[in-house]
Amino acid sequence: TYQEATRLAIHNGTGRQLEAFISSIRAQIQGRALSPYDGNFSHLLSMWPHLGALDINTFDVTIANISSIIQDYIDGQDSTSISMTAIYNDTLQHSLPILVNIINNAVYRMVVNPEDRGVYPLIVKTHPFQMTSQPAEFNSGSFSSSLFIGMIFVLVPISLAVDMVYDREVKAKNQLRVNGLSSAIYFIIYFVVLGALMVLVCVVLLALIPVLDPPAFRPTPAFCTLGALCLLCCPASVLSAAAASYLFDRADSAQSILPNVAAVVGLAPFILVAALDMLHIGVGGDSGDERNSVVFGLHVFLSLVNPMYVPYAIVYFVNRVYVSCEVNAACGALTFSDFATDEILVLLVSTMFHAPISFLLLVMLDIRKAGGRVSDILKMFSCSKIEKANEEIIENNDIGIHEDADVKAERQKVAQLMSSNVAQPPVVILQNLRKEYQKSPLGLFGNCGNCVKSNCCGEGNGGENTEEGNPDSDGAHSKKVAVRNLSLAVDAGEVFGLLGHTGAGKTTTMKIIIAEEAPTRGRVQIGGHNITSNINEAFQLMGYCPQHDALWKNITVREHLELYAAIRGVPRGDIPM
Repeated sequence: TYQEATRLAIHNGTGRQLEAFISSIRAQIQGRALSPYDGNFSHLLSMWPHLGALDINTFDVTIANISSIIQDYIDGQDSTSISMTAIYNDTLQHSLPILVNIINNAVYRMVVNPEDRGVYPLIVKTHPFQMTSQPAEFNSGSFSSSLFIGMIFVLVPISLAVDMVYDREVKAKNQLRVNGLSSAIYFIIYFVVLGALMVLVCVVLLALIPVLDPPAFRPTPAFCTLGALCLLCCPASVLSAAAASYLFDRADSAQSILPNVAAVVGLAPFILVAALDMLHIGVGGDSGDERNSVVFGLHVFLSLVNPMYVPYAIVYFVNRVYVSCEVNAACGALTFSDFATDEILVLLVSTMFHAPISFLLLVMLDIRKAGGRVSDILKMFSCSKIEKANEEIIENNDIGIHEDADVKAERQKVAQLMSSNVAQPPVVILQNLRKEYQKSPLGLFGNCGNCVKSNCCGEGNGGENTEEGNPDSDGAHSKKVAVRNLSLAVDAGEVFGLLGHTGAGKTTTMKIIIAEEAPTRGRVQIGGHNITSNINEAFQLMGYCPQHDALWKNITVREHLELYAAIRGVPRGDIPM
């Protein structure tokens, strides 16, 4: 091992010649000279550095007594035939085992026949201790593979979710709903298409793994674990991306900003976790229990609250199992049980946890985007078609000073209809309808739909002032009333014209009727159905021609007509193709 540094010093204190033993030692050190010394340890300090030294006090080994020596060793008794002290140089790491092996081989050579070819010398080999954990260093391969594969699973659903922003921007989603397509069916169809595209992307990526043949994913358990987690991650990725799209009202803004935001939200925490894990910063104590580590706690927190982090972590921690096995000499072929680590189990739970949570968040954001309240979710599942009078429907005392007699008569007529519960109510009933827009601290009005200008609540058809020209109803200049205590009823076969000057509240009223915006107070019924809790049945009875072009760019006008005819329930044979 140490070549020229394998030098020994010997002190023979037996008083007789030990030529056979010394010759055996010299044969093992390739004929290098043995340095004599007087048995004084201080003398060794002034000599040339040696591997070790032997101070022989007693040495009486022959073929005749070797059996008794071995038996004494087996019985644990001290042998009186051999007595020597081995001194080793601790600056040479392997000096002690080498020195012991030299002594054993020397004795072995003395008691066996050198001519016997079945006799082999004792050989000692040195190996480092087995690694049980990954060394504290940055693994560029593990990081880069996690970065690029994880980014695909983050950016692809984000890019697909931009179409939802476009549907809201051109009000195509609202037009579909008004024609009878429920929000549930819209989301289901949308996510079936996006989910199929995400699965296709996932399959393509998995198909490239055998072609590129990365070592970390070469074992079958690693490939299957990665594939299963990626497929389970697809629904959560699509749903979370769709929920994130509600931060934007314009498709071009979402297209340019949302991918960058999503990449940073997922990538930044992944870099933090990966760096802490690779460099062994914040790991567990001497017990090695990773569940007590800062890294594992951070991983659990991010996996449960940040769906953009999960795709990066899936690739990284699957790859980490292979890296840990590669540096551990005791690790053989990887099995599925090797991938049942705490980190991967957390990722498995998070992929199934994020899907329902993201869907619930998506429904809440969709209702809020239309100006509704979160409590409307419970109303949608209510079996009752008639709501009890509450603070949203009770009589409103905010009546105009110059209210006409026919307006008053209409309001009283509606109140009587709603209180009597007639068998055949009017087709459309508005009772005590009121719409207020909150004023922001900067003096701007919120909840103004998709207005481009910040003060659009009082301009044109984007929003309406009160008919009295006073937009602030509470005197504190914090609210703007767009529709004030409107009540009307439209019977079957009746043509009703809603007239008023610019800003009188006509467009806002129509938006409330079609549930594009929610009223501040009041009730809207269509065909006896409350459009908040019975939205599907109500809009099957309604047709609506919007002021804007709710058209998609990539299909023709004819295809639009065929689509809306199918949604309205026109038989396929009656739709000209």
